[in-house]
Amino acid sequence: MIYTILIHGNINERMQNYVSTQLEIAKRTSKVKGIILEINSGGGSASASEMIYDRIQRANRVKPVIAIVTGTAASGAYMIACGAKMIFSINTGIVGSVGVISMSPDLTGVIEKIGVKMNIVSLGEKKSSMNPFESPTEESLNEQKSMLKEVYDFFIKVVRENRHLSDEEIEEVGKSGVYTPLRARALHLIDEVDSYGVLIGKAKMVIGDQSDPVILQRKQPFLIKLIMNFLGR
Repeated sequence: MIYTILIHGNINERMQNYVSTQLEIAKRTSKVKGIILEINSGGGSASASEMIYDRIQRANRVKPVIAIVTGTAASGAYMIACGAKMIFSINTGIVGSVGVISMSPDLTGVIEKIGVKMNIVSLGEKKSSMNPFESPTEESLNEQKSMLKEVYDFFIKVVRENRHLSDEEIEEVGKSGVYTPLRARALHLIDEVDSYGVLIGKAKMVIGDQSDPVILQRKQPFLIKLIMNFLGR
């Protein structure tokens, strides 16, 4: 039996909890021989992405995990894919965006136009550094860049170590570009490019099980219980 986990949409705490639960079910079910991750996501929370990546790595030590890009695997979604044994992509997939971004609104211009004054009380020298009602100082922006750099360096380390990239390849990937599957394969970001049906067949070969993958939707807890009962768990 091959267990398929859908990673579709924004990577957040809810997604983290869902994927973690599904991975535990797959690991503990003796009839499950391997796991397929169907990924179609532009990324999301860096911390949630790291947590899911870590869980996938752990699962991959127990049973083979194959990631298949069925649309987009960008930013945190690609980090997640790096935890798998192999990464496949359909012909029209999008891969990459190895980088981090932080955004916060600056509403000072709007406040001035409508004539509203904000009274802000804070304790702690840097407590209001990302307050949307105050323009950020150069010091505040530099501190934010420094924090982002640490996250970025971790992301680059994950990609380099899991995909065994050369200095030239990691330099190109580090520009945070997005790539077609063929270009991504040339950069060793993924392993295979083909139609979905062919990729499923290749995943079956790697896992060593020719049964059709079982997909469990996230909003079907009763179905999960039913299947687990059937499997004798």
